[in-house]
Amino acid sequence: MIAFDLDDTLAVTKSPISESMADLLRDFAAQRLPDLEVHLGGTTSVDVTNAGIDKAYGMRKLMAAVGLATGDILFFGDQLGEGGNDHPVKSVGIDTIPVNGWEETALAIHAIIEVSDWPKT
Repeated sequence: MIAFDLDDTLAVTKSPISESMADLLRDFAAQRLPDLEVHLGGTTSVDVTNAGIDKAYGMRKLMAAVGLATGDILFFGDQLGEGGNDHPVKSVGIDTIPVNGWEETALAIHAIIEVSDWPKT
């Protein structure tokens, strides 16, 4: 088993992993799992799924289950660029906001609520 932790939340090692090391880890897994899709899951994980199962798939399932359209959703992601694990959501046509970490996500949501008609409690 290979694991890495860029922000030291696991405190396994104090050496940050480089982008090239993450690519090596992804390639290592992809070579050994040829029937599955293997992608970098942000900066700290590797996503392994059946073919066609990605965040776009999940968002389509969510929209169908709760009766939402793409215009009803705002998605926050740290890997929205081509090849990033959040990019499939963008390709569905859902509006996205790039963030770096949960702290930026929380700040952005707070700011959106402050300037919106969202019920204040």
